[in-house]
Amino acid sequence: MFLKIEKMTPFSVFIQDLCRSRQMRQKELAYLIGVDPSYLSALAGGRKGIPGIAIVKKLEEAAKLTNEEKVALQESIKFSRMRYSMPAQADPRVYEMVWKIFDSVTNLKPAQINAISEVLKL
Repeated sequence: MFLKIEKMTPFSVFIQDLCRSRQMRQKELAYLIGVDPSYLSALAGGRKGIPGIAIVKKLEEAAKLTNEEKVALQESIKFSRMRYSMPAQADPRVYEMVWKIFDSVTNLKPAQINAISEVLKL
């Protein structure tokens, strides 16, 4: 028996919460927004990148998202990006800091994540 491990992204959580709140399965949501269920499953499982604008619009309309839900959707997409680029003019110390965080991201404990998040609010 193989254990299927999925990456949980903020978008994954959004889709799961949306399905739960609407009492529907992902498959039903996929048909509602006009995408293949396997594609939505891959998006929700973190195996695909963030959805395109057309799919986001269909999701907003078909699921009749409230304004609050639309904001949450946009934030979930923003924070689910898997690739980032550094600005060429960034201070070399920024490159080092980002590398250190990236290198240890899978080992960060909740307290460390909270501390880094608080520092970034400054």
